[in-house]
Amino acid sequence: MPDPRRHFTATRAKDVMTDNVVSFDARTRATTAAETLEERGISGAPVVSSEGTCLGVFSTKDLCRLNGTALDSEFVISYMTSPAITVSQDHSLLDVVGILRSSKTRRVPVVDNLGKVVGIVSATDIIEQIAVAMESESATHCV
Repeated sequence: MPDPRRHFTATRAKDVMTDNVVSFDARTRATTAAETLEERGISGAPVVSSEGTCLGVFSTKDLCRLNGTALDSEFVISYMTSPAITVSQDHSLLDVVGILRSSKTRRVPVVDNLGKVVGIVSATDIIEQIAVAMESESATHCV
């Protein structure tokens, strides 16, 4: 069985992150955020300050906590998971996997040295990289 550890140690968050990140301003209404999540087919997105720094993450889990509250009057900042667990662009993918596992989350915002969101790595990105690592390993054994 191929060992993807080498691939996951050498690959950085910046190599696999989605850099066109859907994010929410802290004063985005929960209804708007819920519609955006559904339209984009994603289950969560970073909540950012006016400077672009990551304040937290608003997800479908957070929507469940609204528990029938009138969404029109609620802002994402009131229900987001905070503080956000983030990684730098240079974190290894192996580190990102460990962070996702220990935090029991499905995504982690990637931030620059000023704390501004520059990307996001999701569980789906990790699964894709497992496939890449296994294909790569298989190709080297077939030669």
